[in-house]
Amino acid sequence: MNPTLPSQLPQWQKLQQLAQHPWSLTQLFADQSDRARKFSVTVEGIYFDYSKQCLDQNVKEALIELANACNLKQKIARLYQGDKVNSSEDRAALHTALRLPKTAQLSHQGVDVVAEVHDSLEKAAVMVDRIRNGIWRGYSGKAITDVVNIGVGGSDLGPVMTNT
Repeated sequence: MNPTLPSQLPQWQKLQQLAQHPWSLTQLFADQSDRARKFSVTVEGIYFDYSKQCLDQNVKEALIELANACNLKQKIARLYQGDKVNSSEDRAALHTALRLPKTAQLSHQGVDVVAEVHDSLEKAAVMVDRIRNGIWRGYSGKAITDVVNIGVGGSDLGPVMTNT
């Protein structure tokens, strides 16, 4: 499957045209006394205030149109379900599992991903505790004061380091 890039969609072209507008935040606030309310939202207890960005209602609507044209909601749902969405590595992008509580459920190819993540997090916490408390020592017998992580890059960076 060769997905269409967002930059190739007409909604993107519309945003490019809107971006040519000479924006002034002072003027945007002067024109809209309720701007802070109209350009902010609370989601899952987090308050997002984007009223101080150079955009107006037309830009906001165009951004939503682009998101809809890209099927963003469906793609986010696929990401959270553990579907294969990482086409460059031909696998699921499961990093969202890092933020799930132990009680959550997410299986991928018959494996309880949440349990594996929390097992790795506990191993990392033990390693950190041993280093910070001077229990793990270097070759010289002295306490380790610095850690250099030479990662493999990509989404393997964390798992390879903490499981090696």
